[in-house]
Amino acid sequence: MQALRVLTGSWKMQTQKGEIWERWQQEKHQLKGVSFSVKAKDTTQLEDVILGIHNGKLSYAPRTSGDAESKRVYFTLVKQSATRFEFENLQHDFPQRIVYQFFGTDSLHAWIEGPINGSLQQQHYYYKRMQ
Repeated sequence: MQALRVLTGSWKMQTQKGEIWERWQQEKHQLKGVSFSVKAKDTTQLEDVILGIHNGKLSYAPRTSGDAESKRVYFTLVKQSATRFEFENLQHDFPQRIVYQFFGTDSLHAWIEGPINGSLQQQHYYYKRMQ
């Protein structure tokens, strides 16, 4: 968990449609994150995440925003290095894997991946630290 504190702070990715942000803060023995998009003056929360211990294992647990029925999906840490963290839940439809790869202290490449219609699909997110 200590190594993942590098995530703490605000991260921004510029897209053609606006900005995507992730904000992470330490709260007791876990990290809490929120992602949201900003288009012109409209801000929409996308999901909130708890990064902490679940059933004895370090887990990445997102919950989609705006859906009252949405429940957390737990992805367990399966691989880790000083700059890369991989979380996996092979029972989930999409994504099945979430990866965070850090480059220095101010760049982050995150991606999600899993099967869609029988082929591996990925969505990439390239963030810069804002604070």
